[in-house]
Amino acid sequence: MSSASLHALFVLPILLAAIPGCVPVRGSMPAQTWRPGENEHECRGGAADDATSSAWRERDRLALRAKLERGEAAVVSALGCRVEVLQQCHAGAPVERAELDGVSHFAVEASGVLAQDLDGACTGATHVVESAAFSQKGRLMTVALAPLSLDGFDVSGTWTGVFRQPGGPYETYELELELVQHGDRVTGSSRVATIDGEYWGNLAFEGRLEGNTLYFADAELVDDNLGIFLDWCMKGGYTVVDPRKGSMGGAWRAFACAPGTLELEQVGAAAKAAPVVKKPVAQVAQ
Repeated sequence: MSSASLHALFVLPILLAAIPGCVPVRGSMPAQTWRPGENEHECRGGAADDATSSAWRERDRLALRAKLERGEAAVVSALGCRVEVLQQCHAGAPVERAELDGVSHFAVEASGVLAQDLDGACTGATHVVESAAFSQKGRLMTVALAPLSLDGFDVSGTWTGVFRQPGGPYETYELELELVQHGDRVTGSSRVATIDGEYWGNLAFEGRLEGNTLYFADAELVDDNLGIFLDWCMKGGYTVVDPRKGSMGGAWRAFACAPGTLELEQVGAAAKAAPVVKKPVAQVAQ
């Protein structure tokens, strides 16, 4: 395997030594999510709560209005530069509607919506729309999101799966996490390995939970077998936790390395059957 192909996965210390102070000793924990292939610099923080932003495509504005008018809470995947209304994902939160000066106002009791209580096709679900207002012509005027809650679910334990790196020398690598949750803080360790077992590394893991999104970073390289000419990339990224399936998936990036994605399942966590959610009827204020 050439050093050029290895550079896709491993940082070459000799090359980076020419830039004093630029070699990171730990991964960088991101402040927000992104979708693979997006230019992170094009994503504006808070755009998901801005009804006029490009994060809301026309089809999702229409889907949001249709759901709320049916009296259904709208579950969304708010990642990176885009908010996607998950039309086949249902939450049992009641919807209230009020008409004021030709504007339709919707409010949802979203603060207690648990990720594990969702029903339907909910892959990537991160938030519930807790309020929205539409003009008489149906234009989305205001919107606010509330993160899904992980109350009742603990991410502590062993998670196994893979992380992927399109264009890397192997493209798929084995990944195992040992996590301990302390409130919204998560610590532990990760073990990464090439699928042929030739290279491996043990790293310290740090993370924080925001709703059902786990942001993480490689905090320290503990041990590996790469030798003196190669180092593992120190990753930072996020995963969206799905407690119904005992799984999580997301994206990662690292200094001087091609970015990728990861998919994990919690060892010993039986997938929970999603409860049947009765769709509430909208309550119209008189």
